[in-house]
Amino acid sequence: MKGYPRAFAGVLYTTLLALLVSGLLLAPTTLDLRFELSMPWRLAGSDRVLTAALHVGMSYLLLMLFGAVTQLHVRMGLRRRSNRFAGWSLISLLLVLSVSGVAVFYLGDETAVRYATGTHLLVGTLLPLILVIHVLVGRAVTKLRAH
Repeated sequence: MKGYPRAFAGVLYTTLLALLVSGLLLAPTTLDLRFELSMPWRLAGSDRVLTAALHVGMSYLLLMLFGAVTQLHVRMGLRRRSNRFAGWSLISLLLVLSVSGVAVFYLGDETAVRYATGTHLLVGTLLPLILVIHVLVGRAVTKLRAH
């Protein structure tokens, strides 16, 4: 990611990895509690609270990092008209994750919470795949431009 401090990409990818791992650790408990699916394993109470706190904290950090990404990377990509489908997909998925994450905690209706939870799990699983596609296509485009 040109134009950012050297450590920026590492911090961004580490944050995304922490979100993915903490989300995967929380998923069995979520499926058990929200959807009444019997799971063979889930986090113990205190571990669940710490993992959820990590997940929320990393989500705040990701939103701050994403704000930085929009200032240069997104604007440059839009001007160049490159990798827009995966880029817009990432932006959309991040928006859905943000809204559904808040909804999981603050909606009062149990049915609405279930929909928000299902959406959050589905989109949280899909986002890493779209990110990998975005990075690979971006690298391919950069390589083609260099020739």
